[in-house]
Amino acid sequence: MSRQIDRLEGLKVNHSHSFNVTYSRSYLVQVTIVELFLFSLVHNAWQLKRGWRLKYRYVLMSGNADAKTLDRLENCFEWNRDRKLIWKIRKEVEDFERWTEKKVAEMLRAKRQQPGVGK
Repeated sequence: MSRQIDRLEGLKVNHSHSFNVTYSRSYLVQVTIVELFLFSLVHNAWQLKRGWRLKYRYVLMSGNADAKTLDRLENCFEWNRDRKLIWKIRKEVEDFERWTEKKVAEMLRAKRQQPGVGK
């Protein structure tokens, strides 16, 4: 009996576990939830950055950054999101930027046509 016990104690025991995650329903659900969460974070960050750029462009267009203008922008973009007003602001800013680019191009063209300029 002691001989058998000694022989059993000398045996090496390997414990191994294998998980098949390919077909595990709970694993797929967890991965899907994590992916949706990460997508939501990225989307919110992108939308926030996009709003900041538009607010900055609007302040540049209007030429002033008083408390009333900033409060209106914050209210529109952050607290009470108004998609129609945001669309209107975006259209105003884009129209102003197009108009500005057109004026700059006209000024450069007029400057090039002046005699004695650029010599």
